[in-house]
Amino acid sequence: MDGDYARDIESKKLRELKDHNPIPFAENLVNNYLSSQRLKVKPSDCASFAHSALGSEYINMPQLGQFKDATSYYATFFHEMTHSTGAENRLNRDMSGRFGSQKYAKEELVAELGAAMLSGSIGLTQTPRLDHVHYIKSWIRCLKNDEHFIISAASQAQKAADFIKEHAATYQEFLDQTAINTAK
Repeated sequence: MDGDYARDIESKKLRELKDHNPIPFAENLVNNYLSSQRLKVKPSDCASFAHSALGSEYINMPQLGQFKDATSYYATFFHEMTHSTGAENRLNRDMSGRFGSQKYAKEELVAELGAAMLSGSIGLTQTPRLDHVHYIKSWIRCLKNDEHFIISAASQAQKAADFIKEHAATYQEFLDQTAINTAK
């Protein structure tokens, strides 16, 4: 769409944004991890981690004001960051599953558990989202087929959360050291 109608629709969306304040600890974790991994964020109405065989990767994220609260925004961001750790150049998880498959369900569980672990590590409490209902149905189906499903997913989620925190902290140490050296 273009013309006056499109500009009116776009400005209406911007007027409807909620006025949330960023959460400093969460914002630092996000920014330091993204910088350490050279991951870009693209504005979008739908959150996702996108990667291609050619090495292009980025996180699609709605704006903070599009969420009901700041905690939901960061929980979603942490979910997508957890997906990013599955890339070949990071923890190399099998991310080949398509929607509805056991592989897809497992990766979604890894991302949800990873997001919960990251949220908990900085003192944020997550609330269940409506899309969890669909995920839970697929997780229950997978649990019936594989008794190690939850243990494997939780282990991979912990590795992902640790990877994110370690790389964010290492990047922060780099920034701190650079600031000290620059001040000398």
